[in-house]
Amino acid sequence: MNGPPASKRRRLVTTCVECQRRKQKCDRRKPCNICLARNVPDRCLYSDEVDGPQSRKSSEGVDKHDPVERQVENEENVSPPSTREIDIAEQIGYSPLKGSNVFMDLQHQLLKDETTEQLGLVNISRGKVQPEQWEDKFWSLASELPSKPVVEELMETFQSELNWYSGFFELYYLRQLYKSWQELYPGPAVSKLPLLKDVSRDVLYFPALIFQICAVALHYLPPESAAIKLLKVRDITFRNHISEKYSTQGMEIMEVLGRHRPTLIAVQHDLTRSLWLKDCGRGTESWHALSNSIRQAQELNMHRQARVDQSGTVAETLSRLCHMSLMLGRPRMINVDDCDIQIPIDCNFPDDPSTVVPTAIRSAGDVEIPYTFSGHLFRYKASLLIHEMKANGASRRNPKDYGFIQALHEKALTLMDGLPAFLRPQNPDTSWDTRMPWIPQQREQVFNAATSFLLSIHRPHIHASPKSRKSAIQAAINILDSQQRAFEFTKKHQYKMFGLAFFTIDAGFFLSSTTIMYPSADREFSRKVDVCLQQGIKRLEILEDHNAIAGSSLKLLRHCYQLLQEATASRSNLPAPQPEPIDEVPEPVQQPAENFQGVNGFDVSNDFDNFHPNGFHTHDLPALMQFPSTSELTGFPNIDEFDSTYWIEQMNQIPFVAMDDPAIGSPWDFPFS
Repeated sequence: MNGPPASKRRRLVTTCVECQRRKQKCDRRKPCNICLARNVPDRCLYSDEVDGPQSRKSSEGVDKHDPVERQVENEENVSPPSTREIDIAEQIGYSPLKGSNVFMDLQHQLLKDETTEQLGLVNISRGKVQPEQWEDKFWSLASELPSKPVVEELMETFQSELNWYSGFFELYYLRQLYKSWQELYPGPAVSKLPLLKDVSRDVLYFPALIFQICAVALHYLPPESAAIKLLKVRDITFRNHISEKYSTQGMEIMEVLGRHRPTLIAVQHDLTRSLWLKDCGRGTESWHALSNSIRQAQELNMHRQARVDQSGTVAETLSRLCHMSLMLGRPRMINVDDCDIQIPIDCNFPDDPSTVVPTAIRSAGDVEIPYTFSGHLFRYKASLLIHEMKANGASRRNPKDYGFIQALHEKALTLMDGLPAFLRPQNPDTSWDTRMPWIPQQREQVFNAATSFLLSIHRPHIHASPKSRKSAIQAAINILDSQQRAFEFTKKHQYKMFGLAFFTIDAGFFLSSTTIMYPSADREFSRKVDVCLQQGIKRLEILEDHNAIAGSSLKLLRHCYQLLQEATASRSNLPAPQPEPIDEVPEPVQQPAENFQGVNGFDVSNDFDNFHPNGFHTHDLPALMQFPSTSELTGFPNIDEFDSTYWIEQMNQIPFVAMDDPAIGSPWDFPFS
């Protein structure tokens, strides 16, 4: 019992002292990869280099770090996986772009000085990823790219089906990069793989972008395409599975390479990933991906004009990309005051930019050929109005100056008046529609953007102002009419598109709920509302198996329509509302200008004279104001953020005023499960 304790078996140490202390596995180089990643190469010592007591003393001294410091060191190791020497500029957080700050200007001036490298002021713009053990992972992922015929067809599909909407890149540059990638990596049979440190960063990040392009393009691939056969796609479920696999592999490559020292290709990757997530109904993840692309673009100074070190068509591409990030559904993610880059030119990108300079100037004899970028510029200008609306408090109820609502309304109409003939919603030039199938789609997209803005500025004021109520309901009807027109020329393989269901749902919810609270005695108007909602429900039923957003909201819109039908039936047993004379109903605020009428000529301005002036009271129709729980409306497969709960929350954003009993809340409120 009192004998000497049994000796413990000692394992053979195969790591450096620092990695052994931190329980890390290093590559036994001098210095090792872990010490290089932590920027402590001087601590990288091996047991055969350590000399007895002094080394133990040194090691003990290191072990006496307090818990906070040890935790910080452990977190440092969970850094972007691409290990590299970290210079002073990156540690401080300065942008690596030349001319972006005084620190980089100083580096440029001292670049030829021998002391520059000693200070760690490496030339960041060279941007090479240093090779480490992640090379095998990178090449393993890159080898999973589809075959060349499939990639080329999917790039063409993205260009023809989606680039009129997204405008993320130009096909010319995409082909040039793919050619460079093919020269670097002809295929899995290559005898010797190049070192990552010798590869341009744009080319290195290119496989990640190609994966995302393929993932998105698969959603819109026509059924007769050759890629369908080459990929052996059996049905839509299998196609969605391949699409998700490609998108995930693109993200894995980004994780391997990291987002430090970003490139234009990395920005494009995250923009395309955001588009894929939106089409899959994964809204929150989409906004996060968009945020990643914006931050990287800002680090590249893509939002600044004066000091961007670019020229020619490359500068035009950067400018277009920056503006695209403003228009992917979250314009408020960028502070418009920080962006001073020039607005991109409204022109078609040349097939070969090395021989033709893009210009918006037309000669006297030129035909007005439609430009795909015209719609993008309109959406950008509309996003500036959103900033203006938020900055002046127009999105809040009871604004101090209601005249500003009218001013925003007029600005939106002015933007519409400035559209080129092929895009304007009223009496458009349709002579190009058959030759350029994207024109009708972009025309309706532009109209949806404008009317959605009108709906957003008037929605908070539908109770305080009858004219705002008219404008908002007019906008909702116009949106639903536009969605019906867009759906009629949309092909089945395009049903995945985000906006095809989103605008229908948003306008349908608002129209049904508002007409319940403010019913009209005009039968023609009631019939118009009924037709719009029935068409919207029918569209969602057709889209349900293809569009994640349609599936998550169909039951809710059906329920809204049922509430409206029950309200209409109940009103037949109630006294007909008697409109009060205008001079006996004082307006509490100034009113907006005349409503923006729909392109089909339907105008609700006269029908509102027959609306109940204050709406029906909540105690008049108590049974109609009960929504089911979300547990009764959910259960849709493959739905993430744009699910029933999301749409119910949108319903709760509709302002409601209980006329008689202030204790009564919104009729749309119900408990979440």
